[in-house]
Formats: sequence, structure tokens, C-alpha cells
Amino acid sequence: MAFLLAALLLSCSDNSAIRLRYEAEKALHAAQKHLKDAEVKPELVDSQTLKAITDQFGQVVEFCYQALDSIDNRASPVEHRELQHLVFESSTRLSQLFYTHQRFGTCTVILNRLLNTVQLDSPQLVATYVNLGQALQASGSWDSALAVYNGAVERFYPPVDDSGEVILDLFNLPAHIFRVVNLIGDSLAAADRFSEAEQYYNRLISGYPGAKLAVAARANLARLYDDTKQWDKELAQLSAVLDSASQSNPGSPASLAVQIRIADLYGAKIKDLPHALKLYDKILDELDVADTLIRPLVLFKAAMVTMEQEKYSRARKMLVDLKEDYPRFFAITPMAQYGIARSFELENNWPRAEAEYTYLIENYRGSDEAMSTYLHIADLFEEQGRKREAARWYAEAEQYFDEVAALGAGTVAEAKALAYKADLYRQKRDWNHSARILLELFDKYPQSGPGHRALLKASAIYRKELGDKTTADSLIAVLRASVTEVEPEQEK
Repeated sequence: MAFLLAALLLSCSDNSAIRLRYEAEKALHAAQKHLKDAEVKPELVDSQTLKAITDQFGQVVEFCYQALDSIDNRASPVEHRELQHLVFESSTRLSQLFYTHQRFGTCTVILNRLLNTVQLDSPQLVATYVNLGQALQASGSWDSALAVYNGAVERFYPPVDDSGEVILDLFNLPAHIFRVVNLIGDSLAAADRFSEAEQYYNRLISGYPGAKLAVAARANLARLYDDTKQWDKELAQLSAVLDSASQSNPGSPASLAVQIRIADLYGAKIKDLPHALKLYDKILDELDVADTLIRPLVLFKAAMVTMEQEKYSRARKMLVDLKEDYPRFFAITPMAQYGIARSFELENNWPRAEAEYTYLIENYRGSDEAMSTYLHIADLFEEQGRKREAARWYAEAEQYFDEVAALGAGTVAEAKALAYKADLYRQKRDWNHSARILLELFDKYPQSGPGHRALLKASAIYRKELGDKTTADSLIAVLRASVTEVEPEQEK
């Protein structure tokens, strides 16, 4: 690369800036194509190929820096600015590759060099600061990551780009900081971080009323209140979001989603079941009769609230009608079949309940409802002192979970199956076995919601059941380093 650079400078000194910019673009394009080709069939990419791709991006970065140093900013301002952009793109991609390889220290070196060497524009600075914070967090340097995150939040206010669009990675940082601290169980620190996040989003709401930024801030506040079980405050924010959506675009999918969320809140959290049903009825009245996407979803939710009212026969009829009228929806909604089975159980009609649970297990293979049903029935028999039947259900459950994990190897299906297998051993009070499975789950899926929850459960087992506080604390440290995704987690 250095030889090529020197040759270009000597052979075309009058046009060197344009040529260097062109060679940098060409080198970056070649590296990106090499990476894209590898991503098409990742299972065929070996470690040697990955190293070659990483080395290629590293060479591009060095070429771009040398080219940038070789150009007079005053004589060639356009090319200089374009090369700065190429340095940013190539360095960012290189840091991402090292992040994937868990070379977090190298990431921070690359990103700090970028911050200290190149004059980046605001969007590039924001992206680099967020990436640096994530690399520091992943390396275990939470205090340093927190300083970077807080610095970005304070420096780039309000969190919008030149076109007025919300910069989500920046905008979500205060909520992310709270969730990390809250997840690891530091209640005092979580309270402080919650207060900071709440103040940040309220400041945006009061400072930019009526703007998209304020609506987004209310949505984040609603999620924060949901995390902290402050249902009335969540409801207030959702109602304000709904008012904004209704004014700007009444009947929009966004408005409908908020209406459904409000009804869910009344039904599942506030437990005002009659009001929840009224809200669902209102939504149904305003929907197009031919709607085959939202209508069955709302009918299903109404049936489940009716179940909560202990009107089991009525709820079951609503679910059976749903199955007849919207068979496709029913076929992809295992909770609806679970509701039918549960209604029979709650009416003390166990033979019919067991038949419906068996149908659920066989026809919704690998679903949460099917896997949790195994554990529910095993626990039920155990409580009744029917040890032999409980043992049979436990044995069948473990075989079922293993099959689901094997068929879904490398996917979320495997992660869920491992989580249920760990729950099986927890239910049997085999704490060591349960913890081992949870750690296996995290090792396989360290950047996922199931992986994070597994590590949290494993830590709790070591602390509360095995009396090993040292291991419990070390697992929490690992968890804090792994929860680097800034976008609020939607997966439950």
C-alpha cells in the first residue's frame, strides 16, 4: 500500500488528490465486496478467510490515512473531505469486524484514532462515540463506556440530524444506560439512571412540543415506566402518543398499535378487565370488517381477558369461533390453543384439558406454549403426589427440548429450548445442572435476549441456591459487558 501511494504521488503529482481518492474508493469497494461475498454463505467461511478480509480492511484504512496526510486541504478541499469520509467508513467497518471477533481493545484503538485524527461531521461523530462506548462496555470497562455515552448525550443535543430525523442510537442511550444497570440488579444506581433518563426525555418533550422528537420521547418514557411497573404513568404517556398520532394520522397503523397497547395495559397490568374489553370492542368497531390481520389479534386478546374474568366457557367459545373464522391466524398463534386447553383445566375438566394440551404440543412444536406446557403438567402431577406420571412428563419434556434444540441449532429455537431445559432442572431443584445449561445457552448466544436472561438466572442460582457469591458477581460483570445493544430490547 505504501509503495502504491508513493508511485501514485510521483507519477501524477498534478492530479494526485483525485487519483488517491479514486484508489481509496476502489480499495474500499473491493474489501466490501469480499465481505459481502463471505456473508452470503457464512457457513463456508473459515477463520483464514475472515482474517484475510480483516487484513484487507486494515490495509484500506492505512492507505486512506496516508492518502489524507498527503493531500493539501486548501488545494484539494473536495478530495480531502471525501477521503475523510472514506477513513470513517473503512475504520468503522474494521472496528465492527474486530468487535465480531471480540477484539474489543483493538476496536477502541481504531475508534480513538478516528476521533483524534479525522475531522468528522456530527452524524459520523455520533456513530463513532456510540461504537466506542459499546466496545468499552463489551471489554468490561463500564465506567469508561458510561463516560463516553454520557458525553455523547450531552454534546449532541437535541438528538436529531440535519433533516430533523431522530438519531436513534443517540436518542436511546439514556434508556440503554438505565436498562443495563437495572438488569444487573444495582437498585440504587438504577434509580439514579432512571431519574436521569426520565429527565432527559421530559426535557425533550417540553423543549420540542408537537415535534416527532417529543412523540418519540414519550414512547421511550412509556417503555421506561413499563420496565419499572409504573402503569399509570405509562398509560399517561401512551395516551399522549395516541393523541399525537390521531391528530397527525388518524387510523394509522401506529395509532392502532398504541390503542391496542393501552387496552393490553388495562387488561394485563392494571387489571381493569371490563374497561380493557370496552377498548377492544371500540377498536373492533372502527376496523374494516374485512381486516384479516388486526381483527383476529384483537378478538384473541379479548378472549384472553374474558378468561381472566373467569368466564371460561365464553372465552373458549370466542377462541373456537376465532379458529373457525380465522384459521390462518389460529394456526400461527399457539397461545390461542393454550387458552382453549387452559379453559378446560380451570373448569376441572382434566381429561379434555390434557387432550387439548397434547394437541398444542404436537401441532405447535417448539413454541413457548408447547414447551411450558410440559413443565406445567409435570409440576401439576408432582404437586398431586403422582410421582410416576410427573417423571414420565419430565422425561418426555427433556427429549422434546433436545429435539427442538437439535432441529433449530444456531437459531433462537435452540436458545429457547435450552432455556426450558434449564427450567426443567430448576423445577427439579437440580441447581448445578440448571446453571450449566444456562451458561451453555449464554456461550452460544451471548448477544441475545435469551442469552442475557440465561446469565441473569445462572447468577441468581449461584447466589441464592448454591451460595457462591463470587461466581454470581462474576457472571453479572460478564452480563453488563454483553448488553451493548443500544436499541431497547423488544424481545420478551
